[in-house]
Amino acid sequence: MAAVQETERTRFSTHSSVVSHLGVDTRRAPVTRLASADENASSSHPLPQGGEGSKTNSPLAPLGERGPGVRGAVHYPIVKYYAGHHARVPCRCLLATGLLCLAAFSVATTILAGQGSPPEALQQPEAGESVASHEHLGDQLMAAQRFEQAAAEYKKALANDSAVAGLHEKLGMAFVGSGNMPAAVREFREAVRLDPGDAATRSSLGLALLRTGDRKGAIDELRAAARMDPLSASTHCRLGVALASGGQGAEASEEFRKALELQPDYPEAHDDLGVVLAGLGKTDEALDQFQQALKSRPDYPEAHFNRGLAYLKKKEYLTAIVDFQEALRLRPDYPDARIQLGAALLDSGKVDDAISQLKRAAGSSPPRANAHYNLGRAYLKKGQSQEAIAEFKQALAIQPGFAEAYNNLAVIEAEQGRLDAAMADFRQALNSDPLNADAHYNVGMMALARGELPAAVAELRKAAELGPGNSRFHARLGMALDQTGDAEGALRELRAAAQLNPEDSTACYNLGRLLMRQGDPAGASEQFARLAQIKNSSESKEKLHTQTAMAVGRGLKAMAEGKPDEAVKAFALAVQIDPQSAEAHNQLGIALAKTGDTEGAQAQFQKAIDLEPLSAAAHNNAGAFLAKEGNIDAAIDQMEKAVALQADLAEAHHNLGVLFQQKGDPQRAAFEFQKAKELGYLPTKPEAGKGSGQ
Repeated sequence: MAAVQETERTRFSTHSSVVSHLGVDTRRAPVTRLASADENASSSHPLPQGGEGSKTNSPLAPLGERGPGVRGAVHYPIVKYYAGHHARVPCRCLLATGLLCLAAFSVATTILAGQGSPPEALQQPEAGESVASHEHLGDQLMAAQRFEQAAAEYKKALANDSAVAGLHEKLGMAFVGSGNMPAAVREFREAVRLDPGDAATRSSLGLALLRTGDRKGAIDELRAAARMDPLSASTHCRLGVALASGGQGAEASEEFRKALELQPDYPEAHDDLGVVLAGLGKTDEALDQFQQALKSRPDYPEAHFNRGLAYLKKKEYLTAIVDFQEALRLRPDYPDARIQLGAALLDSGKVDDAISQLKRAAGSSPPRANAHYNLGRAYLKKGQSQEAIAEFKQALAIQPGFAEAYNNLAVIEAEQGRLDAAMADFRQALNSDPLNADAHYNVGMMALARGELPAAVAELRKAAELGPGNSRFHARLGMALDQTGDAEGALRELRAAAQLNPEDSTACYNLGRLLMRQGDPAGASEQFARLAQIKNSSESKEKLHTQTAMAVGRGLKAMAEGKPDEAVKAFALAVQIDPQSAEAHNQLGIALAKTGDTEGAQAQFQKAIDLEPLSAAAHNNAGAFLAKEGNIDAAIDQMEKAVALQADLAEAHHNLGVLFQQKGDPQRAAFEFQKAKELGYLPTKPEAGKGSGQ
């Protein structure tokens, strides 16, 4: 009777700590269940109001979500999507604001102090020594990231000469490093007063103002800095971040593009532009920018995170998983990436792996509502209702306005027969998010069960308006309208349901009955014939599956007996019986490889991947052949997908080690070899067919 929701706000992370939420489509729930985030919404991973889940009208939100993310180089939060897939809500995009970290400042202080190289030895100035001595020691301390001590030295220098703009700027940078933004703003202002023509100092002042929440002041200072020095890529990038934080996505993108015209290999600008484009609904363009960012800086965890979110938006779960895993490899303490990884694993059917990741994320500090929410979803998929209830309640304790958590909690309560509690929580979901289609559907279904037809029709109609592509919404609305005597409306909705989902036998049956009552026997006959086709198709598929399994079994037996030619015949028969069997194609590929038919083997592995993108073995085998052809990058892509799908696939880890060694990345190669060794792999060259056929 209910639809479970999966939305869980997902946000992009940027060098400017700008974030965006992505949505991923959800799946349909069984006819007799309420709508939960896991079954309906079409979009994924939303965040609740205010702070971690704000649904305000400005584009910028704390980084990374299925939880907030962070970092980059000039970082502030940017655009987020709000949708329903890790907390189901109809696919819609809301921009949220929120500042994150000030990575740009850490870059600035490093440059100021000499590229961050720790000093060999710090020379303490003698009593009464010059301003320059204290300044020099301050610079050394900044290079060693000892910000508070550096600030003390700059203060001593300023005590001897307070009219030096550069010293105030350096002191401001030291305050930035120690996290004292108000003091940084004060020092930058003084530096600007002493040297009004210094564009770089104005740029730093603008960024510090943005970090303190003074968006207007930040934009004013950054615009002034850009006018004074129009060739400063970093200033244009910072201005883009400030504009994006205020919801001015189009203007922000112009500034990021200006920065990139001046400095094409500026990874943070590419990443921030990608976040803004994603917030504007231009996912493919955003992906291109994330690719450019990673081309300039392959070890950029936030860009991997954001690209993962973009792939998630496109429902390309496997590629999203690969990016989230890489973000975590580069930055193990990245809870937002772990949350999104868990949610992506969950959506790809790897529930146990998802639970493992989400448990780790739920234990991070500060607590994140979306980690508990997604963990609740995972437990729900496992049928562990009590554990799911506990996680949804924990999510609500952290984020009281989390509509999807209320919805899913209510679904469980309804299924347990606690109808009053369920209705109260569905109402809470709608109070928090009036546009939550699943909650409207669920309230409508409960009203229908109680015989409250006007209320049921109103709620189901609202759900269908918010989720026009959801066949179940239309089907249930049609049933409710039929009960009110509105046959015309009922026919319209049932036809819409049948068109959206031709395999919906319930909609087919109800439409046929209604057509018969309306005196349209031909139309009714067509629906009942369709119903018979659905039933026969189901039975035929089961028979086909049995015959295919028998043929595959004969092929595996032949392989075990060292008879690859016989195996090829058996697997080819399996493919002939069921051309849609990914397992049959994968096993045929392995057998063909044993006979030396590499071209045929590769074609079969690719077919297996096309049919079942989540087959680790097929990706590993395809990668092995690509490696033999010398296509290293494509081989790495396939192997990374293999380990993303099956983390304990030792062969794929070893193969990745070999490939990264060939690519000239010894650090990553060592990581993969060690992983393979931990999994018990005995070193060999990459070889097709090493993965399990599962």
